[in-house]
Amino acid sequence: MTDPTTLDLSTLRCELPAEAFSSVAPTGADGYAVDGVAALGAVFPATVEEVAAVLRWANARGVAVWPRGGGSKLATGNVPARPGLVLGLERLDRLVDHVPGDLTATMQAGLRLKRLQEMLRPSRQWLPIDPPFVEEATIGGIMAAASVGSRRYGHGGMRDLVLGTTIVLPDGTVARAGGRVVKNVTGYDLMKLYIGSFGTLGVLVECTCKLQPLPLKESVLLLMARELDGACEALRRIRGSCLVPTALDLLNQPALSLLAERANLEPAGETCALLIGLEGTQSELQRSLDEITRRHAGGLSSEWIVLDGLDTTMIWNIIQDFPKVLASFDRPFFLAAASLPVSGLAGFLQAVQDDLRAGGFTPYIYAQAGNGEARLAAFYEAERLEEAAASVRRARQRAVAQGGCLILERAEPAFKQHCETWGEVGGALPIMRALKQQYDPNGVMNPGRFAGGI
Repeated sequence: MTDPTTLDLSTLRCELPAEAFSSVAPTGADGYAVDGVAALGAVFPATVEEVAAVLRWANARGVAVWPRGGGSKLATGNVPARPGLVLGLERLDRLVDHVPGDLTATMQAGLRLKRLQEMLRPSRQWLPIDPPFVEEATIGGIMAAASVGSRRYGHGGMRDLVLGTTIVLPDGTVARAGGRVVKNVTGYDLMKLYIGSFGTLGVLVECTCKLQPLPLKESVLLLMARELDGACEALRRIRGSCLVPTALDLLNQPALSLLAERANLEPAGETCALLIGLEGTQSELQRSLDEITRRHAGGLSSEWIVLDGLDTTMIWNIIQDFPKVLASFDRPFFLAAASLPVSGLAGFLQAVQDDLRAGGFTPYIYAQAGNGEARLAAFYEAERLEEAAASVRRARQRAVAQGGCLILERAEPAFKQHCETWGEVGGALPIMRALKQQYDPNGVMNPGRFAGGI
């Protein structure tokens, strides 16, 4: 393994064309630090072949590689095991192919999702995902982090939409799985292996996905509840009905207050809310709205707010950007993501909210409740870091007890010393270690960042 203090990036010049080096950052590139660990440098290849050359070079020398898209997911993960070379994918940002008649598109990993949607809009199509970080998220980062958003409830996530992938393995081998057509059933479904692998098995450079037509109309109905359990009861009723929303999000009172402030809404009093996303024709939306407010609003206040048009887009953008909203206060905070059976969500959220309040913290809860996903956040003073970390550990214990899990999505490095990012992986860890050994025997891809220190 190469000593990082003596790493000479100039040796890459034997592997890459000269024009690639205008984008090489010098050794000691602190601007690319992760959790306080400075990068050795940064390189931004423009082709799949150049990505392969970088990985061959790094793998032969045992140099750690940190894949990077838009940089929006870097807060998730353990502190890096050792300094690494940033492999930026921002120059691989092309829409390679779009077949409107087949509702498919092939794009490079560094293409930002927002830009992709703009390119598809003239064909009245879109990639139906809305993960966090509206501006920054790239296709590769979304897949590597298995990042999902509110409308996964109605449209699914990247696992449901991806048809084919091109991956560069740690030794520089270019591997392809799947294809560019919807009816593709050849071989093992290796595409799914890389979704959620956090760059530990290779670098995604290209993928083909199924698209959907843009919805004719969209509305968001905010049902106001006096208490969290009232909103959860409305959630249960709607899930058990014949209605087909595209999103079912739940916000407690502090989270709703943040949303209302930025969206210029005026919810009455101390309330929380269930956000119901609807798509269809105008008559279909109206029937759904009538059905919800007539039959499923029991236990709630008499207030609801209906938003459509640009207001709908604004609401979902604010929800997607909640991590940035919290970060804008420039105070230490943690953000944890829990996933558990929907049937246990109400009890879990109530218990976690009560526990944080009892500890003197203000809990911000915004849940993709239809999917059983919830994000929990709270600000804390530096001297109360250990208490805040203990509250996350208790929340994790509750999630695991209900058959779920909880990870830290954002936290300061010092916080991670008191609360492990991923928690216990259980019986899956030996399989994960075996896959890591098979695909990355030299341990160069994002070392230490994933579960179990992989």
